Amino acid sequence: PRHDDHELARLAVPGGAVATSSQLVRRWETGAGPAHHIIDPRTGRPAASDLAAVTVVAAEAWWAEAQATALMVSGRRGLVDLDPSVEALLVGLDGSRVATPGLAAVLP
Repeated sequence: PRHDDHELARLAVPGGAVATSSQLVRRWETGAGPAHHIIDPRTGRPAASDLAAVTVVAAEAWWAEAQATALMVSGRRGLVDLDPSVEALLVGLDGSRVATPGLAAVLP
């Protein structure tokens, strides 16, 4: 997500849907510092996550989007609560990647 000229991953999905959520776009500055559009419902403030972006593959688009946003809010620790029917790729603010087993098997 930090290198526009470099492809992070390419997915071929024969069925289902893919959704990506990121805090790298739709950002702005406030008097309290940088903010973005992904809001943590517990605080009402922009989510303070260790993730830059999350991509989720699920059977339906609404579920992929819901899971991607939930992971963006919870960060890496959200993987323990991830619906086992979906696959996910998490990219940290530091550029590190973590993938569920189904995606890890097909990523370069």
